[in-house]
Amino acid sequence: MRKLTPVTDDPISFISSVINGTKKRKDDDNCDEGHKFKDRCNAQIIAHKKYIEKYKTEFAKDTLENLLGWHPNLTSTEKEELKSLYSYNRNPIKKLRNQVLTERGYLNEFCPLCGVNLVNTMDHYIPQEKYPLFVVHPLNLIPSCSQCNERKSDTILENGTRKFWNAYLDIPPEDQYLKCDVKAGLDGIVDVDFRLEQGKIPDKQFRLLENTMGDNGQKVLSVYKAASGKIIMNFIRTVVKYVKNNSSKKTFGDCLKDVSNMIEDGFEANDCEYVIKQALINSPIFHNNLKEILTKENVSFVE
Repeated sequence: MRKLTPVTDDPISFISSVINGTKKRKDDDNCDEGHKFKDRCNAQIIAHKKYIEKYKTEFAKDTLENLLGWHPNLTSTEKEELKSLYSYNRNPIKKLRNQVLTERGYLNEFCPLCGVNLVNTMDHYIPQEKYPLFVVHPLNLIPSCSQCNERKSDTILENGTRKFWNAYLDIPPEDQYLKCDVKAGLDGIVDVDFRLEQGKIPDKQFRLLENTMGDNGQKVLSVYKAASGKIIMNFIRTVVKYVKNNSSKKTFGDCLKDVSNMIEDGFEANDCEYVIKQALINSPIFHNNLKEILTKENVSFVE
């Protein structure tokens, strides 16, 4: 999980820039001046300005749940026209994406939820199907990978409060909540499973993590599972190489301690790769797997 800093652009101005950047529609030639596609969309924004401004107000108070059910009645045509404004490749949206993903001058294009996949879409935190007026509201567009985004349901309330993690509003806990269990897989390989552990994390914050990461939510844990094979394979190569290069002067156990110390550098407590490596380096199952590999490769070592 990664906190993103939201833009401070005026929502009305941003939405207007999206509208005015759209291409001419086929039916525009049959419409009088002032009634073309861009005119119609801009008219909707002006007519319903209070709804758009209310999003910003509720966002500032972290009470987005107050927006639910608060939307003007629109015709099906009006809804479809507003929804058509969103395109991941529209220039204002690409600029927004890059702005919120940039930290200390560096563009970090990894998904703020899983941190594994690259961002390739924008999550509409308040669902666009029911709330088309917010379809390109800058505070409602959160960079995401498609794997995390497609699993998010349109049911965003639970017990009267928002159900899912919001990368603009929620600050990831410093305490470790992501845990990894090592197990023996098929054909002697090492496998891992992930789980969440609350510890001292407040109930409300942990509920957001569970809903977002668990099997009943956006299933971020399953993204970690899919990525684990490559991480394990690369880590095995690293440890085997280190033992090979140092077995003449260090025991197997000392080599593992050295690798463990190296893992500590450059990772946060709930980084998927860090959690996997820490679980492996402390697992007897992994130790035995390493010894089998070293023996097959005729590497002598002292336990």
